[in-house]
Amino acid sequence: MGIGVFDSGIGGLTVFQALREALPATETLVYLGDTARVPYGTKSDETVIRYALEGARFLKRRGVKALVVACNTMSAVALPALQREAALPVVGVIGPGAEAACRDRQERRLRARHRHAPAGRPRRQPRLPAVRAAGRGRLGG
Repeated sequence: MGIGVFDSGIGGLTVFQALREALPATETLVYLGDTARVPYGTKSDETVIRYALEGARFLKRRGVKALVVACNTMSAVALPALQREAALPVVGVIGPGAEAACRDRQERRLRARHRHAPAGRPRRQPRLPAVRAAGRGRLGG
């Protein structure tokens, strides 16, 4: 059993590579890039959640013991549903990425930006309180 890394395309290969470098060589990693339906950022929240659950089930059938969601849109929209329904540990990239960014920057006011956004979902987000909290060492989870 290995760790599944799931992205809407190929961008998550950077997360895969970072995990490969950080984990023991004996740890198996399985990558799923949903290039047939990329980008997820243009899809409705309901569609993103459905795709995320489908991908998690696919990887679970292949025996993964944990799931890393390497897609920002999926992490922002579907992480709670995945954590509730996947029946395995699930980690997104936004929290750890925000914490790392805050550690690396003196100016802790960051903005999240979607590369693609559907109608009704803003392309730029206002400052994120969780990111500011991470910069002060107070982000849990």
